Amino acid sequence: MSITRKQSGFTILEIVIVFILLAGIMAFVGPKIFEQMERAKVKEAEIRLLSLANQIQLYQAETRNTLQLWTLCCNLREAACHLRSRTI
Repeated sequence: MSITRKQSGFTILEIVIVFILLAGIMAFVGPKIFEQMERAKVKEAEIRLLSLANQIQLYQAETRNTLQLWTLCCNLREAACHLRSRTI
């Protein structure tokens, strides 16, 4: 009496092929994801700079102190514009 065993599972070749396909997909998609993450960081920095500039303007309106803070506010807006131009 001969006993035959039914083998189930994947062969090493099938597993290697799946890993190669996944690596190929990640090689294509990975840089796009990291590029989008970099753009998001730049956009967040731009928003924070503009928010800080607006807060400085509100402070100036409340305290009527305009000399040094106005320069800082302009510098922050210029930095935000520079960030925006870098991402375009």
